[in-house]
Amino acid sequence: MLLISLIYDKINADIVFIKFVLEVIQNSGYGFNFHNCGMCGMPILGDIVLSAVSNDFACVSCSNNYGMLVSKREFNSLKIIANTEWSKLNSVKLSEEILMCCINILKYDLQNITNYRFKTI
Repeated sequence: MLLISLIYDKINADIVFIKFVLEVIQNSGYGFNFHNCGMCGMPILGDIVLSAVSNDFACVSCSNNYGMLVSKREFNSLKIIANTEWSKLNSVKLSEEILMCCINILKYDLQNITNYRFKTI
C-alpha cells in the first residue's frame, strides 16, 4: 500500500511516512492510545505529553513532565492519520508545519523505544 499510495494516489509523502511509522509502532507493540492517558487510563483533559516512560500519550500529572509536550493540534493530526485507511489518505489535508511537528514527535518516540538517537528521519 505504501508505494501504491505514493505513486498512484498522489498523497503527500509526509502523510504516507507518518502513517507508515504509526503502523510500525503499532505492530511492534508500542501503539498510541488516542483516547485516554496511557498511564492512568483517564481522559486527557489538559496538556498532552508523549511520555518517555510509557511511550504513550499521557496527562501532564502522570508524566511528571518527563516527555515531550504535544499540542492538541499535533495530537489530533496524528490521530486523524492513524485512523484513516490507506485508500482514503488523499483526503487528509494538513500543513507542512504540522506534518513536520508530527514527524518530530514520531522521531522522539522511536528514539525512546529503540534507545538510539537518529541524526535524521
